[in-house]
Amino acid sequence: MKLMCWYDGVVIEASQFAPQCPYVMQRIHTLNYQPFNIRRHLALIREATESMFGFATLCRFSDAERIISKLLILSRVSPTLSVSVAMRIESSGKLSFEVELPSLSEGYCL
Repeated sequence: MKLMCWYDGVVIEASQFAPQCPYVMQRIHTLNYQPFNIRRHLALIREATESMFGFATLCRFSDAERIISKLLILSRVSPTLSVSVAMRIESSGKLSFEVELPSLSEGYCL
């Protein structure tokens, strides 16, 4: 499994990704390549970036959902594993989605 990251429109390996400035992050849980509560995550990150940086992300939920699904497929993550994808908005306005290591835990997450 090669974990991937989408950074401001470019797909790179997650191991090569390092945010360059302060950011706001939401950890989005997925299963079967589908993100859970994506609308709520986007609402939270919009509120936080507006409060902290003075702007709100223009990322639509359909774009986030599409990017996350494609990244999970590119990372060759099994659809039966619960995988988190870190969504970050930097103070510069750059957006990233990073596939994290799969977990085998159970529970409720936002």
